[in-house]
Formats: sequence, C-alpha cells, structure tokens
Amino acid sequence: DVEQVIGGIYDYLVAHYDRVAAESIEYLYGGSVDANNISQFVGKICNGALIGGASNTPDGFFEIVQQFD
Repeated sequence: DVEQVIGGIYDYLVAHYDRVAAESIEYLYGGSVDANNISQFVGKICNGALIGGASNTPDGFFEIVQQFD
C-alpha cells in the first residue's frame, strides 16, 4: 500500500510539475513503525518515518535508531 501511495504522489508531481520536483520531495511514512518494521520503509520506499508510540520510551526509540547504524 505504501509503495502505491508514494508512487501515485510521485506520478502526480511528474505529470503536474516535472521529474526534478518529484525527486526533490522527502517522502515520509506516517504509519506505525517500530524496530521490527522500520527498515521495510525507510531507505527503500520512503526517506523517513514519523515515529509515534514506539518512541514513548528511550529504549523503544533507541532500538529504532540502532536500525540505521
């Protein structure tokens, strides 16, 4: 689903602006991410993620950050 939505946004930007504009956008995933699934999105489909409940504890947030060392 995430790939389809971001692909649709990308295609829209190309059609209404240009490829340079579409490639200059930072695409963020805003669903539930945690240390177990964030690597499926960031760096592959998206440029980043909005981390919610998983950052409620320092340990939970640190586990996410460790995915990108």
